[in-house]
Amino acid sequence: MSAHIHAALMLQYAQDAAETDKPWERWESLPSTSTSLDWIGCVANPFWHFGVQYRRKATRLKQVTAMCWYNKRTGVVSWSSSYETDDKIHLPQHDLIVEMPV
Repeated sequence: MSAHIHAALMLQYAQDAAETDKPWERWESLPSTSTSLDWIGCVANPFWHFGVQYRRKATRLKQVTAMCWYNKRTGVVSWSSSYETDDKIHLPQHDLIVEMPV
């Protein structure tokens, strides 16, 4: 038996539902009968019909912050960044470290 055609999207939707009580606000649909390519924002939980395409709305970056510093003694350049979206602040798990010749 094969997986549902929208199974991967359903998993993403479940993750959104774990974060908010209105996960449909993050999703759009495009019925196969639509004569335009205008995606429609979901107003309730999707029905996951086979003839409908679904996608997550694009995430907009609100602010991007980057920092860079150089340690003259060790010759190491460190870099770190963070960015804010509509609903979260994202921080990197690891800084990028580049060793420069001293």
